[in-house]
Amino acid sequence: MVSEQIASVRSDREQDILQALFELRAFDRRSRKTTADVIKKALGPEANPDSYKELIASPKHENVIETLSGRNGGCWLTKVGRTEAEKIVSS
Repeated sequence: MVSEQIASVRSDREQDILQALFELRAFDRRSRKTTADVIKKALGPEANPDSYKELIASPKHENVIETLSGRNGGCWLTKVGRTEAEKIVSS
């Protein structure tokens, strides 16, 4: 129920990010994807990842996306995020 409420207030771009992570199969730390890969999948190859970092940060604070910083960093969906992304993909 809470996840559905959160999904209903997500911007289109935030939903695009969750869908991209789902389609890239970024479901855990081992399958994490770089922010650049996620942004380009969600918003197109011309998108500048540095311009959209807040799209990753916002869902992260809601326990929807986890991140790992540094050279081998990346992001992935949490269990809650995967459930929400599945709903976005199937709608």
